[in-house]
Amino acid sequence: MLSVIMAYCNEYPQLVFTIRAIAEELLGRVDFEIIAINNYCAEVEAQGRKQDGGARAVKAAVEGNPWLRHLEYDTKLSHWQAKNLGVREARGEFLWFPDAHVIPSRDSLYEMFKYYELAWKELHGTLHMPIGYQILEWRRLIYGLVAKPEINAYSYQFVPFPEQNTAVFEVPCMTTCGSLWHRDFYDKLGGWPEEIGIYGGGEPFFNFAGAVIGLKRWIWPNGCLFHHGAERGYNWNFDGWIRDEMIAAYCYGGRDFLLEKIQHVDGSREVLAAIAEEVLSNRSIVEHAREIHEKQVIKIDEWVRPWLS
Repeated sequence: MLSVIMAYCNEYPQLVFTIRAIAEELLGRVDFEIIAINNYCAEVEAQGRKQDGGARAVKAAVEGNPWLRHLEYDTKLSHWQAKNLGVREARGEFLWFPDAHVIPSRDSLYEMFKYYELAWKELHGTLHMPIGYQILEWRRLIYGLVAKPEINAYSYQFVPFPEQNTAVFEVPCMTTCGSLWHRDFYDKLGGWPEEIGIYGGGEPFFNFAGAVIGLKRWIWPNGCLFHHGAERGYNWNFDGWIRDEMIAAYCYGGRDFLLEKIQHVDGSREVLAAIAEEVLSNRSIVEHAREIHEKQVIKIDEWVRPWLS
């Protein structure tokens, strides 16, 4: 079974079009379920944003669509934690993580899944299709690595998809939007650290913690996942973003790596140091980082060298 795990927060009506588009791609072809997880919570309410009609619409549709399930994650604002909940409840061996504002091109998800179903062991990692940043975008995009190992800076940016590539190829990093996983790889990462919040952290953890434990990221060159890059129905803040980034850095680089990294980050030295101290003393974060370090097969600065040459 393929379990489609889709977190959302105030994304009506986009999410119902997304659900319908995914279902039409899979119905009659694949044993699947779509799990939509509503992440509206007190934190969003405190931002002065009322809950829209998304949850009501999805829950009303569950009765007539046996492939559709609806969950609520309201502990905090974090689509990563909503995804973790979705995986815990999922029945499938394979996991696909679309955003709640995407439409896959014709046959792209089906063909990608059928390929991955046979090739996941050989690939030893996740499979991704190129992304279009707007629904009517005619250019296909992937992530390009942005790394400065001398200051422990590891990130990414959108770059054009190399259209000459017609076969599956490996990349150093890619967006989690539309990422296809075997459950074994999710379990190997331990899911997303439970302290990661709404923005940042989740993709660096996926890409770079995955890299140091030997997982790979691959691009499926056929088709596109069209993305609706519109304003979201919630806010994020800088301190939360930098904390999430620190959690990821600690997991893939270690304590000394993180402390060196923040010396090169813009912002108040006192605030950055206080956030780092909290991250490094948080029991849940420390435990997740320890699990990654125990599985580590390569250091991040060694892993990145071939990609920069």
